[in-house]
Amino acid sequence: MSVYRKEDLIDTIIDTFEDFLDDKNVHIENAERDAEDTDNLANIYGDDYDRLVSDIRSVYTSNGINVADDYNGGEDGNIIRLRNEFYRLVAENSPHLPEVGCFNVTITDSSINETSETQGDKSGTECSWADFCDWLIGDIIEMYDIDQPDQLETISIVDIQFAGTDNMCS
Repeated sequence: MSVYRKEDLIDTIIDTFEDFLDDKNVHIENAERDAEDTDNLANIYGDDYDRLVSDIRSVYTSNGINVADDYNGGEDGNIIRLRNEFYRLVAENSPHLPEVGCFNVTITDSSINETSETQGDKSGTECSWADFCDWLIGDIIEMYDIDQPDQLETISIVDIQFAGTDNMCS
C-alpha cells in the first residue's frame, strides 16, 4: 500500500479522473494548453487543474480533514503544524464562516507571551481556504520577521473569526 501526503493524493485523484476521461475518449478543450504546448496531451491542464486542486482542498476542509498532514515531504514541520491549526479552526468554525469575506485571525507567540491579530480578505469563490492559509502563513512570516522555519516553533494560530464583508477589511 502506498502512503501519500494529502497534497499528493489530490494530484492522484485528478490523474485518476484524467485517465477516466482518456478511457472514454473525452477531450476537454483548453485554450491555455493549446496556446502553450501543442504536444501536451493532458486533458486537465493549467487553470482547470488548479481549480480542481482548490475544489478538492475545499472538500477536505469543509469535512474537517486537514490538507497537510504530519508527513514532512520537504515542507518544514512547523509550517505543517500551522496549516493543521488553521484547518482545524476552519472546520470547527465552518458553520459560522462564509466562503467570502474579511477574517480576523489571532496568533500567539509563546516565546514572548504575545498575542497578535491579522486581518485578511478572502474575496471571491476563486480564493480557497488553502489559498487563504498560504497568505496567512506568509503574513505571519512577515509579521514576526521570520527568516528560518524553526523560528515558527513558538507561533500558533489560535482563532479565526468572520469580520464582515470583504470591503470591511482595513
